Formats: sequence, structure tokens, C-alpha cells
Amino acid sequence: MVFPLNSESITQAWLDGTELLQQQPGNTAFNVVLDISAPLMLGEQDRAVLAKVDRFLAAHGKNHLQTVANTIFPESLYRRYGADGVFKVYPGKVYPILKKDNPWGTYVHRMVRRENRAGKVVNPLENVITALKTEIRGRGPKRARYELGMTDPFMDISIADPALPSANKAIGGPCLSHLSFKLDPASGQVRLVAFYRSHYYIERALGNLVGLARLLSFVANEAGVSPGPLTCISSYARIDVGPHWRRSEIDQLVCECKSMLTLKGAA
Repeated sequence: MVFPLNSESITQAWLDGTELLQQQPGNTAFNVVLDISAPLMLGEQDRAVLAKVDRFLAAHGKNHLQTVANTIFPESLYRRYGADGVFKVYPGKVYPILKKDNPWGTYVHRMVRRENRAGKVVNPLENVITALKTEIRGRGPKRARYELGMTDPFMDISIADPALPSANKAIGGPCLSHLSFKLDPASGQVRLVAFYRSHYYIERALGNLVGLARLLSFVANEAGVSPGPLTCISSYARIDVGPHWRRSEIDQLVCECKSMLTLKGAA
């Protein structure tokens, strides 16, 4: 079964997805598709929801939304240094510090540093932007070639970790598996589809949507076109109830966020 949800903003999409999961057995679902028509739209109520969720995560010892978003796109570096902040400053100065605490690295590094089959270091994200520019100038007939795989078949294969007490416990790869950019010939906009193999909707999903929206904006801006819709596909999605928060706390959070966006709709 596929659960397609159409929303205007990233906050409404997150809320729609979370409410869907609340209604499913075990608060889990396969193939949740969030189609967001205006992912960069952030009105007053949207910002209020972001602040509300951010306070909830911080109060329970989890990363801020900004921290989660930065694993996908380093907004502050882009604002300060332009594209060089993403393509050079991040992999050269920021990532060497971050990787000490994160053995899997971050999504940003996977986008901007990769070895090709010849062993040469390439920048996949920059290559996507270059290909988009070529298409826009009318020199490339293909509109479905702007793909960015986030997994490495050798590095990310699920393997047993001998350091763990049980040999059945495996190391998992990145949850964000693939990014697909598309140039819409009708609107001239760049679209983004993100595929997640697994998605925690409380701890990660909203921060992920913030980061994806910023990534889409970056690619569109650097290619010289407007950003279009964002689609986020979670092949497995769940409300992550566990030791950090109770189900009643999540229910209250969702209820309060829904009230905020209901006010937006009535305005």
C-alpha cells in the first residue's frame, strides 16, 4: 500500500505524515509519500511549529532541527562563502571534525566528495548542477539524468559488528538513500525527490525536510532557475516512541502543532 499525502509546506507535510502514522498499527507504515508544493514557504505559523518541535527535541536530549538539517545542507556556510562553502569549506575544514563522532559521515560529504571507478575524487552535487545548466541552455535533451545516490555498495553494506555482544546486530547504512533532481520543462523549475529507506518521524523527519528544502533551493539557485516541489518518499516510516518520550507526549505535541497550522488556514 502507498500513502500519498499532498501538502503545501514542510511543516504541514510533517504533520500530515505524523497523523497518518498515529492511525496505523504500531504507528508504522510502508511507502509514505509527502508531496510538498511550496517547500520553501515558511509563514509565521510554520516557524512557530518549527520552534515548538525544536524545543520538544531539545527538552528530551535530542539534536535541534538545525543540526539535523545541516547533515543534508550546511546553510550557514553557503550564506557566508557561497558555493565554495559547500564544495570546499565543508569537506576541507568542517567534515574532518564531524567525522570523529560520526563513523558514517554526513550526507553533505557524500554529495560533494566521492571516488569514481577510476579512483578520481569527484563532486557529484556540482556535477548535477553543471548538467542542469547544460540542460537549461538547450544543449542537453535529457531531463531525468540528475541522480545522486547516497549509498556506497562497499562501505554501506549491512555487516555484523564483532564489537557488539550479538553477532546478529548489524551496522546500518544511511537512511537517506537517493536524491533525484528533475527539470520541469513546463514551469522551468527544479524538482527534488528524496528516498528514505527508514524514517523516524519525531526525531528526524522535520529536520530532514528543512535540510532537503534548503538543498533544493541551493541547486536551483546555482543552476539559475526557480525551486519547485519537493517529494519525500519513506519506504518505511514510524513514530519513534521509546525511552526518550512517551506516546502521550507525542500526541500532545502533534495536537499543539495542528492547532498552530489550523490558525494559519483560518487567517
